[in-house]
Amino acid sequence: MVAAHAQLGFIRAYTDQQVYIAGEKIWISGKKLGNPMDKDHPVRVYLVDRMGNVVERMTVMDAEGRISGYLQLQGNLRSDNYLVAVNSMGYKPEFIPVTIVNPVIPPTRVAVKQKSPDPLAPDKLVVRAGRDVYGKRELVNASVEAPEDMDLQISIVRKDLLSIYIDSLLGRWNKSGLEIIENIPKGEGQQIKVTVYNSSNELAGGVRVFASVLGDQANIATALSDRNGNAQVSIPYPYGNVSLVLSARGEEGQSYRLVYEEAAVQIKGDLDLPALQLDERFRASITERLLNAEVTNKYRPETKTRYLVEGLDTTDFYGKPDKRYMLDDYTRIPNMEEILFEYVQEARVRRQGDKPAILVFNTPFKTFFELPALVLLDGVPVSDISQLLALDPLQLKSVDIVARKFLLDELQIPGIVHYKSYKADLGGYKLPAQDIIYLIQGNAIPVEPVFVQYSGKNDEKLPDMRNLLYWTAFLRPGTNAIEFYTPDSEGEYTLVVRGLDKQGKEYRGEMVIRVK
Repeated sequence: MVAAHAQLGFIRAYTDQQVYIAGEKIWISGKKLGNPMDKDHPVRVYLVDRMGNVVERMTVMDAEGRISGYLQLQGNLRSDNYLVAVNSMGYKPEFIPVTIVNPVIPPTRVAVKQKSPDPLAPDKLVVRAGRDVYGKRELVNASVEAPEDMDLQISIVRKDLLSIYIDSLLGRWNKSGLEIIENIPKGEGQQIKVTVYNSSNELAGGVRVFASVLGDQANIATALSDRNGNAQVSIPYPYGNVSLVLSARGEEGQSYRLVYEEAAVQIKGDLDLPALQLDERFRASITERLLNAEVTNKYRPETKTRYLVEGLDTTDFYGKPDKRYMLDDYTRIPNMEEILFEYVQEARVRRQGDKPAILVFNTPFKTFFELPALVLLDGVPVSDISQLLALDPLQLKSVDIVARKFLLDELQIPGIVHYKSYKADLGGYKLPAQDIIYLIQGNAIPVEPVFVQYSGKNDEKLPDMRNLLYWTAFLRPGTNAIEFYTPDSEGEYTLVVRGLDKQGKEYRGEMVIRVK
């Protein structure tokens, strides 16, 4: 378990704003500080309700210690104050209060005592723009006076009675006494905890469990279940939301049931979030924000994003294969077995009893292995070779061969044959009933939004009703210029700049512009 008191460093993190309509994104930026022993552990972000329940979560890899990503809010969240918790192994977590408004689900009445405000106020930054009032779709140039070694995070958000109320309400809350308890096993990579049951619904030990990611990139790991039926598989961190396939290989003829257990998260301490009380005063603000969110979702549903890291590792777990056959380079043969016979010199089909098996040539010893190879299809282990050989070869694009002994965790594998389909969807192969697919959240790649840019001819025809005009995770040290365009919706917008120096000291500055 990982608790705040055991941390070596600390995290400073910020959300793009404090008020959201259900269905919008919460953009999160931050930085990991003060831990020279950090080994690139990912950052986990949770949205927590006032009862301490995790209602949304994501995991994001950091880019040189910098954090950038978003939580996608679901449309069924209740109107209330929530907590964004940001944590990583080896760091003291960060807690940020936010408000979510859902006109369909009003807030419940709660009696909450108010904590005293956090006495530490950030130092001030100076923010300037050319003027205070702008027209619609007009370019705004602003700047910040800040030391050259300071990271700057920028938000430009709608200002109305609702935001003023929420700023005042959440400004009375502080995070003292809170910590995160995460029941996440230690180890490199993403830890997958699986419980194995046999056909009699008894805990089964000694069963080989494979965890693999369905897709074009082979990402796989394996472990044996212990006598209590528990297997902990450590798989290299996948990117994005992926399909995790869990497979069991045990006694011949025995079937198994696999259960994947997501890591438990607990917030310790008194959340004591202020009660959200929405009345007639805020009707106009909520109505306008809701309209803006609906228009943006309808006409600009896919916010463009920019990756903040380059050179991601997209190789298969076995690295470069000894041979890769691109099937379109050859005359297409409508028979899977004949493909191996005609083209793939390093593999052959042999009968073992009444079942076919694929054997691989052991290049160092110039002979074929006696045991079957590990056969994969789109990264997933294949147990039914007969079904594989009955597939339509036109669904497949390539075959990778590892023609040598390969060590996967503690398992010695007599060669690998990896088929890849065009759509990375198994090409018509049906997994056994005991193989389970779980949709899991892998590491999100650090991103930030790319906002609309208008040309001199103002040629963008779609309505522009953004509640968030601009956001960037970090302006690099030494950069203090900000450029953004105003929307079609009139009103006031607050330009908020948060500064963070190398020691983690926080600074803040803001100014208000009007669009008319």
